[in-house]
Amino acid sequence: MKQHKRIDIVGHVKLQVLLNLMAIPLFFGFWFLMVLLTGINAFSMDLWQLWSIFILLIVFMVVHELIHGLFFKLFHPRDHVKYGYTKGMLYATNPGKLYKRWQFMIIGIMPLILITLALWGLFWIGVIHASVFILVAAFHAAGCVGDLYFEIILMFSPIGAMVEDTATGMTIYVKQ
Repeated sequence: MKQHKRIDIVGHVKLQVLLNLMAIPLFFGFWFLMVLLTGINAFSMDLWQLWSIFILLIVFMVVHELIHGLFFKLFHPRDHVKYGYTKGMLYATNPGKLYKRWQFMIIGIMPLILITLALWGLFWIGVIHASVFILVAAFHAAGCVGDLYFEIILMFSPIGAMVEDTATGMTIYVKQ
């Protein structure tokens, strides 16, 4: 196999800035979508709801990485997933392991899907207020900008490509 593309988010400051800038329209787009889906167009907040948003964001940042780790383990059960924090980012990694392109895409997208569904469920059963749901879901989606960037890269990578998880990003390999 030969290296097709290497993505290093941690060591690429311009890419980090670009992704952070892309998180802004992602936040507003997801916020607008959640407003449409809920039919809620008036926001009110009290101190408890603001505190709830803060707590949920912290909890779901950790849960997000645990979901990545769960899917790393699903596809490589014997391997040890590593968790950490660097340059303002929490991460889960299984460095040096190869995954099929579709497997890495599942690993990358599942936190966004599962956390959004969990928030949706909490909203519908009345545990969290609509404005809390919408803001936490939008902030979480914006925080998934790096995962979504990987998804786009992988969508346009050759079918049959293998993806190596690295401590700073990913490397895509193709057959020679």
